[in-house]
Amino acid sequence: TLTRLPDGRVLATGGIDWSTDTTLAPIDVSMQVEDGWLRFDELRVRSETFQLVGAGRVGLDGTVHIPATLHIDPTLSGAIISSVRELRALTNADGEIELPVTVQGRVPRVAVLPDLNYVASKVVVTTAVDVLGGLLKQKDGAEERPAEDNLLGGVLQRMLE
Repeated sequence: TLTRLPDGRVLATGGIDWSTDTTLAPIDVSMQVEDGWLRFDELRVRSETFQLVGAGRVGLDGTVHIPATLHIDPTLSGAIISSVRELRALTNADGEIELPVTVQGRVPRVAVLPDLNYVASKVVVTTAVDVLGGLLKQKDGAEERPAEDNLLGGVLQRMLE
């Protein structure tokens, strides 16, 4: 259900049973109706373990297109990275895995699609820096340090990004 508030914002509510799903924080989003679309500039969907931030549109026919960024809680991110070390390339300064996604489809078949090109490029860059840094350390006998602490590794990482 969409309800227009006195200040012009639109409140979206529904009959979803959240007791069996992820509990979400209340969603407060301003929308404009234009050419059969509900358009919004800032959408924030939060739970205890993630936050989705984006802007996009929802068609009156149920079509959804929302480019966004998924932020995964640092604790959960750490657990994921402990299983797949290469995913540390996707972490931000706060220790969250940060992943560009697109929420798209037509209700009820809406999917969250990760930007696989972004993921692959970040993982490749980090892996290449690690490999090159390891080779250089072997050559000069330097003690092992993370690539960002290694001057050449840091320069290579910035160049490859």
